[in-house]
Amino acid sequence: NGEWSKALNLGNMINTKYDEEAPFLTADGKTMYFSSKGHRTMGGFDIFVTKLGADGVWSMPENLGFPLNTVEDDLFFVPMADGRRGYLSSARPGGYGLSDIYLADLREKGAESQTAVLRGYIIGEEGTELPDDLRVIVTNNKTGEVNEFRPRKRDGAFLAVLNPCTSYKLE
Repeated sequence: NGEWSKALNLGNMINTKYDEEAPFLTADGKTMYFSSKGHRTMGGFDIFVTKLGADGVWSMPENLGFPLNTVEDDLFFVPMADGRRGYLSSARPGGYGLSDIYLADLREKGAESQTAVLRGYIIGEEGTELPDDLRVIVTNNKTGEVNEFRPRKRDGAFLAVLNPCTSYKLE
């Protein structure tokens, strides 16, 4: 409803008696990456992924393994929308400081993109501003699921993250 609720603990499937940090929820709203010292780690913080099931319960976290995780602290993993690369912070030997930012190429692990990115612009009449209530409506032709995206007011740009190999109606 657009209102914030109180913070809700995700329970013992995700949280352990040790540290969990740096959650990142992907655009699909069902995939979460986080770092933990409490699940089966290689040492220090490791990066894990979990999926939200249709029943509203998170799956058992999966360690993303080497070379993404090391015996050092690996945190703040943020995947790109195409699923091919991601960024993380890690305290690895040979870095420039205590923790450095690294680009991870996930294609080496055979990662397949599970999203498609639709990028576009709404162009209004020259000299006029776009209306405040402007929305891009994307409807999945198979499921009927409707998503709304709000273009940026200054240039009309919008970005929609969708399921690949699916047809949509764009309004």
